[in-house]
Amino acid sequence: MMVDYAIGLAIVGMFSPYLTPVLMIAAALMLKMVWDIGQNWKFSFASNPIAIGGWFLSLLGACSMAILAWTTLTFIGALIPMVDHYAIAAALMSGAWALGAGANQFFLNGFLRRYDRQGSGQIHG
Repeated sequence: MMVDYAIGLAIVGMFSPYLTPVLMIAAALMLKMVWDIGQNWKFSFASNPIAIGGWFLSLLGACSMAILAWTTLTFIGALIPMVDHYAIAAALMSGAWALGAGANQFFLNGFLRRYDRQGSGQIHG
């Protein structure tokens, strides 16, 4: 699922002259991706503060990965012509991939915790 969204966002990112609509569509697709991943895991939120902190750190990592991909291709574009046109596409693809991986781990952690509670018969507050 994350691969489909990442490739779709890379295709959307190819229209870099229209930056504002591209970023609005990208934000909507990323929110939809997180929604679909949550729906896949039945919206099992991890109530552990460490898991919630890990989710925020993965969000920060996705943003930094996207910025790094954009910066790298922009600098390479200074040496090789036409490479910088792919910078937005690379940033959206890498950021979506990392964001989807973090969301998947977060919801998987909550799903496994809920499954463990139901299977063992214990009730945890």
